[in-house]
Amino acid sequence: MKKFLGFVGIAGVLVLGETGLGFCGAVTVTGTDTVFATIQKGIDACPVGGTVSVLAEIYNEAVYINKKIALVGVGTPTIVPSSGNAVIFDGNGADNAVISGFIITGIDSGIYCNNSSPFISNNTISGNSQNGIYIVNASSSLTISNNTISGNTYPLGLTGNIPIITYSNNTITGNTYTAVTITGNIRGTLQKNLPLPLNVYVATSDLGVNTGDTLTIEPGTIVKFVDIRRFIVAGTLTADGNLGNEIVFTSFKDDEYGGDTNGDSYSTGSPGDWGYIEFAGDGSDGSILDNAIVKYGGGYQWDWDRGWGWCAYHTNIYCSNNTNPTISNSRISNSSGFGIRCNNSSPNISSSIITNNTSYGIYVENNSLPSIANNTISRNSQNGIYCNNSSLSIFNNIIAENGTTSFDYYGIYNTGGGTPTINYNCVFGNGLSSSNNYFDCSVGTN
Repeated sequence: MKKFLGFVGIAGVLVLGETGLGFCGAVTVTGTDTVFATIQKGIDACPVGGTVSVLAEIYNEAVYINKKIALVGVGTPTIVPSSGNAVIFDGNGADNAVISGFIITGIDSGIYCNNSSPFISNNTISGNSQNGIYIVNASSSLTISNNTISGNTYPLGLTGNIPIITYSNNTITGNTYTAVTITGNIRGTLQKNLPLPLNVYVATSDLGVNTGDTLTIEPGTIVKFVDIRRFIVAGTLTADGNLGNEIVFTSFKDDEYGGDTNGDSYSTGSPGDWGYIEFAGDGSDGSILDNAIVKYGGGYQWDWDRGWGWCAYHTNIYCSNNTNPTISNSRISNSSGFGIRCNNSSPNISSSIITNNTSYGIYVENNSLPSIANNTISRNSQNGIYCNNSSLSIFNNIIAENGTTSFDYYGIYNTGGGTPTINYNCVFGNGLSSSNNYFDCSVGTN
């Protein structure tokens, strides 16, 4: 009997495989009985709503699906292309397509979903050099269930539109990093509930929220940043945590939140491990950062071609170009520079702890008009609040024990001609003398 390298059969079609003659499925589809030499030829011939059944063999090909079909493995066939991604779902025509019953190994990612939302179930997705499953701009919610995802660099990756994903009964083990990678411009929802043991998102490139887009981050979500990666918010960010379920933005090396994500044994991160969160322009008006923890930002990298420091704002949070986000009930700490930097912007900063930053707690410049109220600004290495050519409101804060290594540092330092309004603050113990509380500004009623 002549043998073929594997078989692919559309449900109800006679097929041949290396093991000989076989019949798969009970539902016929258009056309006469046909033998397909590759999975892709079977997919191309299958109408929308049909089923492609694949016998257990090794198929050295990448698979491309752009329509709603069911691709079903019989006896666990293996898809191993020579390059690229193993299985690609492309476009919303592939919404609700199904892949089930395969071993999937790609050179890049095992399953790559581009603008589509399939059902992914009962597969073994392993040995991929990038992601087990990578989801790009999903068109709607999708379901990932009963898979084994192992031996990949990251088990899951997300970018573009991120819907709520239903995860159930997956086994995730033995990947290089126990996290979900996120990259590029994103919108939609970062959900807290991930398939165990995953509990962290890792930004492996700069993140952004484009003007007109909205990203919601659920309470209790942890986002860690690799190297000096930044988060540029030009649209709307709603990061609204709650007490005991704070939203965390921190270093990839910080094991205090989410455990040892990078697998280097216990570490706590360092100031400057990553870049910063920037609220960029008035498109980010209305953004909320509430009950959040922001740590270990302020890193930068020298750009030899441009002659200046790329990612050089030296801060955990940067507010620029007429934006006015709300930053409240949060802890902003351990930056390699400033806790918060305001440049021609007017954020509302309230009820937060801004501490242990390497430079100023809050740096206000260039005609900024922030409201700074009910915060504790303490133990920053230089000035508590530095005001340069800005007329801001400083009301009912505790500003204490900043800049205690030098006589040059103050609780509130004003320069450049601005006239801050300062009232009902408790300002003490600043500067080396412990009495450098105000410089060139009205003490007000305190």
